[in-house]
Amino acid sequence: MTKIRELLTEAQLRHVESVLRYVERSLDETERDLQIQPNTGILCRTSSDLSPIERDHLRESIAKVRSVLATLAGCLALEREASDLRRSIVARFSILAIDARSIAGEELRGYGSVRRELAEGLDVYVDALVEALEEVSHCVGAGEQP
Repeated sequence: MTKIRELLTEAQLRHVESVLRYVERSLDETERDLQIQPNTGILCRTSSDLSPIERDHLRESIAKVRSVLATLAGCLALEREASDLRRSIVARFSILAIDARSIAGEELRGYGSVRRELAEGLDVYVDALVEALEEVSHCVGAGEQP
């Protein structure tokens, strides 16, 4: 019997693997969401609108998806990707700092004209946000203790 992996090109295999890893990360995130209490953030609010029965059914469904995912990963002989929390945090906050820079006054020109007053007023806050995000990345990246 021909293994499925042998039928895939390298590019196809990378794509399949990428999608399957995304599915697994999404399952992880959903399970974390089910464990935490509703919260009120500055820009987002999460409320718990799932009944205990719905939560249990969702957990069972996630377990079924994981089972299929494990079977498929086995058929494709995919290796477990190793990563550490430090690198994940540094990468996440480095990307957030880059994204935050994209809302600076001059960067907004692609969305329409930017008045000088807007750029001057907004950039102070954007710079502070970028600096704070980079601080998180640097303190975790350097292994410093607070």
